[in-house]
Amino acid sequence: MEFTEIPVVRLKIIKEYDLKISDRNVYSADEAGPIFEDFIGGATLERLALLCIDSSNYAINVAILNIGNNKNVEVVPSEIFKIALLSNATSIIICHNHPSGLLEPSQYDIEVTKKIGRIGYLLGIKLIDSMIMGYNGEYFSMRNELKKAGEKNDSY
Repeated sequence: MEFTEIPVVRLKIIKEYDLKISDRNVYSADEAGPIFEDFIGGATLERLALLCIDSSNYAINVAILNIGNNKNVEVVPSEIFKIALLSNATSIIICHNHPSGLLEPSQYDIEVTKKIGRIGYLLGIKLIDSMIMGYNGEYFSMRNELKKAGEKNDSY
């Protein structure tokens, strides 16, 4: 019998640097807003960021998932959940910035939020919120807006 070889691999998270935050407890967009403001606020291109949270509602880590142009950024669900799973996150918050400062979500923003919520539900990782960061710490909470619109979404 002839044998062939395949590589043995291991994936791991590698820390790039530390981001100073005032409080590790994150329950909603209110606590995540200042973290994302420090991380992607003021960027001239759209950036998609992820905040991973553990079962004690402590922020574990934050990551840039993608950098787009001045009008949009691609959302790749597998990249979101790859980092969340490697971080042992039980919940996440995603956020992208609008360099224009406008906080209005596009239809794509709304649909991708629902999709990420459904995928997270299947994986046991709760999507707490999907945020849009504007200027000077202003942000839009998709969760709050969907609640105002009367949409009930058990996926997040």
